[in-house]
Amino acid sequence: MMINPDGRTEVRPYDNDAPVIELNQLTRRYGRADAVNGLTLRVPAGRCYGFFGRNGAGKTTTIKCLLNLLRPTPCCQRRAIADQATPRS
Repeated sequence: MMINPDGRTEVRPYDNDAPVIELNQLTRRYGRADAVNGLTLRVPAGRCYGFFGRNGAGKTTTIKCLLNLLRPTPCCQRRAIADQATPRS
């Protein structure tokens, strides 16, 4: 499933080789301050990743954008965890 910056969801067939999480230039700004600036991340299926960083580094903001609790600043795309129930075409 691909979630566009405007909040629209695009469902794609599940592919075992596809990443379960993919961020492409994720940016989230609060006024003039960048909480996350141009984060690109790809997590393949079967892998476990963790976020480490100092306070205010954007860890929570990134997770909230992935969970659609916050909208990224327009110009970015993110792919949420793939819907494994979607049949392949």
